[in-house]
This record gives sequence, C-alpha cells and structure tokens, in this order.
Amino acid sequence: MKMLKQILIVLALFVQAVSARDIVVFVHGLAGFGPDELGPIAYWQYRTRFPSSHFITYEATVGPVSSNWDRACELYAQIKGTRVDYGKAHSDRYGHERYGKDYTGQGFYPSWSTSNRNIHLVGHSMGGMTIRLLEILLQEGDSDEQSETGSSTSPLFTGQGNMIKSITTFSTPHDGTPLVDQLDTVGILDIIENLILGFAGVSTFTPIDNLYDFDLDHWGIVQNEGESFSSYWNRVKNSNIFDEDNDDLAPFDLSPAGAKRLNDRGQQTYPNTYYFAYATEQTWKDIFGYANPEIDMWFFLHPFASLIGRNSNRDWRTNDGLVPVESSQCPRNGNGYGGCTENRWWYSWQPNRWYYEEKNYDHLQIIGFTFGYYFIVDNIYSDHAAKISRISDSIPSLGIGVFDDETGGITTTGIYVILAVTMMVGAMFVSAITYKRTRATERLAKAMEDYMTTPDERTASVVLTEFANRRQSSVPSVFNSRRLSSIPSIFNSPKPRAGSALESFSG
Repeated sequence: MKMLKQILIVLALFVQAVSARDIVVFVHGLAGFGPDELGPIAYWQYRTRFPSSHFITYEATVGPVSSNWDRACELYAQIKGTRVDYGKAHSDRYGHERYGKDYTGQGFYPSWSTSNRNIHLVGHSMGGMTIRLLEILLQEGDSDEQSETGSSTSPLFTGQGNMIKSITTFSTPHDGTPLVDQLDTVGILDIIENLILGFAGVSTFTPIDNLYDFDLDHWGIVQNEGESFSSYWNRVKNSNIFDEDNDDLAPFDLSPAGAKRLNDRGQQTYPNTYYFAYATEQTWKDIFGYANPEIDMWFFLHPFASLIGRNSNRDWRTNDGLVPVESSQCPRNGNGYGGCTENRWWYSWQPNRWYYEEKNYDHLQIIGFTFGYYFIVDNIYSDHAAKISRISDSIPSLGIGVFDDETGGITTTGIYVILAVTMMVGAMFVSAITYKRTRATERLAKAMEDYMTTPDERTASVVLTEFANRRQSSVPSVFNSRRLSSIPSIFNSPKPRAGSALESFSG
C-alpha cells in the first residue's frame, strides 16, 4: 500500500511537470494591431514557433498610437482580466477618461501575481517600451496615483513587486529614435500626427472601424449612441488629444526625450527578471561614415534609414529603417543601468542584466513581414523559445534547439553547435596524431640511446623498427600501408638481415 502511494505521487508529479506551461504575451508596436484585426494578416507571424507543449501564447491589443502609459494600463487589464484603469491623476492631467475597456472574464492569466510569475512578455518596437513601463509600475507603483485615490488605487500603481519572468524586445528604441526629432524639425511630424488622429476620428463611420481599432475611446474618439456625424466631429475636433503640448501619445514617447522620461521612472533591470533584446540593422556605411539602406530593406523605409544615417551622433547612424541599432540593444540612458552584454549561445544567462543579439533585418522583416526565402526568420523565434524554456522554473527545457521541431531544419543555435562540435573533433584528431608522433619520437630516441650504449644486432633492429613506426605516426592508420609501400628504404620487405641493416644504418 505504501509503495502504491509513492507510485501515485511520482505519477502525479510527472503529470504536473508535463502539463505545466508558461504564459507568453506578445505586444505590438506603433501602428500595430491585434489578432482580431486586419483579417488574415498576422502581426506576430512566428508566434507559433513557441510550441504549445511548453507555452500558452496570447497577443495583446493596445492603442496603436497611444502613449506607453496608456498602453501599459491596457496590457495589464488584458492579462489580469479587469477593466482598464488609466489612473485618476494621469487622466486628470491629460484630460481623458479614467476607465477604458472591460476585460473581466477574458484575462490571459487571471492568477498572475508575485507568486505566479511564469509569464514572459515579448514586444516589438514600441511594444518593448510598453512592457518595460508595465514592469516599472508593477515594481515601484506610482506615488501620484496612490496620493490621489488612496485605498481605491488600481493594483497596477501600488508596487506589487516582481511579477515577470522574462522580457524580450525586438527592434525596440529603448533610448528613443532620432527620427522623431528629425521629422519634427522639418514640420512633418505634426502633419502625420494630425492625419492619423483625423483618420481615426473619421473611420468610426466607415467599415474600416471593423478592421482596425485605434483604441482611442478614452479620448472621446468614439461615436455615442444616436449621435450624428456632425455632432461627433465637432466633439472630436475639440478633444484634448489635439493639444499642441499633448505628450500623452506615441510620438513623444518614441523620441529620445520621451524614452529618457520612461527610463528615469525606474530601474532598467530588476532582480529575478531576465532581459533579452534583438537589435536589428540593415544599412551600410560609405566613405564619409554615413549609413545608407541596403537594397534588401523595404523600399518605403529607405528615406527614413537615410535620414537616421546622417544623424550628428555617429553611434546612432546604423539602423533598421526606423530605429538605431545602438538604441535597440538595451536602455542605457536612464537610472538603474544593470549592464548590457552581447549574447552568445553558450552563455548561462543571469537575471538583472540585458543580453542582446544583432540581426541583419529591417524593422518589419524581424516580425515576419518579409519577401523571399532569404528573409525567413522563424529560427530566431524557435531558438528563443528554447532559450526561455531553460530559465523557466515550471516547464521542461526545450534544449539548445539544434533541430526545429516542426520543419526539421537546423536552427541558428544548431549551426553554432555543429561548428563547435566539428572544431572539437578536429582538435581531438590533431591532438591524437601529435601525441602518437611524440610517443614514437620518444621511443626512437630511447632505441638510439640503447644502440649507442650497446651497438649490436638486436638494438639496431629496434632502432629500425621504431624509425619505421615514427614514419607511420605522421599519417592516419588508414593511409599507413599505402604510405609505407612507397618508402624506398631498407625498412620495406623483404626484411634485411640485422647485420646488413646495422651496416646500412651506420654507413
């Protein structure tokens, strides 16, 4: 009976280990969209590279042109399954509604807490900044919101602690992108911003609203029941969202100044959280040191890549069409800089530190908007799934990912492993030959010493034998017979008499 009980316990633990899965939430960037928008077009085309045996994956839908603060509040509500609370102090400061959409009963991970933190957040472009602000709010809270609302403060602003296992960013402008300031200097930024916001307002009355949601309801960019278009448009035109000094939108947050404000809110890394970044670039530098777009970059990104490539800061010229590679490696400009290390596949990753990898893709190719077989990047996602499985406390490791589970192809990590194993085998082979030749030389030297001490037929025969062995030790044994058959010496058959051999050797 006792043995049966132990067997049942072991089986229960095994079933628990097999059935355990980590949560992965993907967060889109500027002008991005969720899984229920734009029909068959997928933003995260390689989300399926995270195997369902180990992960439960979700795609968040946050405001495509909203600020990181508003997006972080929306992301938190979708994960927990609550109503979006933008915070009373924040909402009063910028003049929009405090509450947004209600996700009650629809949460990705309702039990999410400091004790249930097997969650990995993955963000592209601005999505990475949104995730980082979410972590800062979870770790440190917000004193303004706590002072304003007291006991009714949203848990997001109370400083709950460490709730995230890992953060991964793709092409994220951690320190901002100079493109925002460069476009603002020539007056183009305001034009683009007003066109987008105006289109968002008008699209409410078109079929576009069913395909793409700007998620600006808290700004009043939504038609009330029974409201005419003229009344709606007059109300929208007077919305605070169009204020010239409104910095509660994406353009400011993506600028170097906006990124600095985010970085100064809290630390760039926290204990017990792992940080990974994929920094992208697809430019080449001319003799003057300017970065120019490679021919493979999406054509509509070429003007932006050239503009960034002529920035006064030389370190920020290499870019992916929208973001300098230096900025997408890790946040350096702010408080609590925990370090930034270029990742290698053999590293044993540590929390509280950024690890980055540079990839030769533009800003959109890295998430799957590619053309041609050359730009298939799914191995990056398969490799990363294996990587975060190795730091998880609740799921079995996917290993080093030498072969892709679904396609059978060799992964990027696999290439490195094969090269390393090949070099290791080659080194062992060379070492074996060297060792064999060294030992043969030592035996020959000993035989020579014996012959000089006692010059007779026996010692002479030993010298001849060891000399032949030394000749053989310089090549693999498979070649020995052929190699020795071509040696025109007294060591080949027919075997000479020891006396004549001695005379020949001495002669």
